[in-house]
Amino acid sequence: MPSRKKQGLAVAALIIAVFLLLVISANIAPYDRQCGWVFPKISSCLLSARETLVAGLAAAGGALFAAWLAFAGLQDQIGMARRNELEAKRLDREKRVQVAGRDLELMKIAHGFVQSLTA
Repeated sequence: MPSRKKQGLAVAALIIAVFLLLVISANIAPYDRQCGWVFPKISSCLLSARETLVAGLAAAGGALFAAWLAFAGLQDQIGMARRNELEAKRLDREKRVQVAGRDLELMKIAHGFVQSLTA
């Protein structure tokens, strides 16, 4: 899995690409006035002529990025919980092995004691 930074840049780039595609496609058959297809002028014309569209897309893009951040945080949290659970199980097994070893030593001592009593 790529790093969160690379994923974040990819998500942001995708949101920006979709944003630009939708704003530019709104100029193909507009209902009021069409902006000229000259590069420096089209950006300011589109931003002013389609200001509600731009505002809605900016808000939607921000919400999508925030949702991705929350999703990424939850994935990290789930991964940490799984690792903690595995570590707790490992420690529990180690403790059981130690207890069983101690019990075995006590049984050996008890066996020796019973052997000496019967002799």
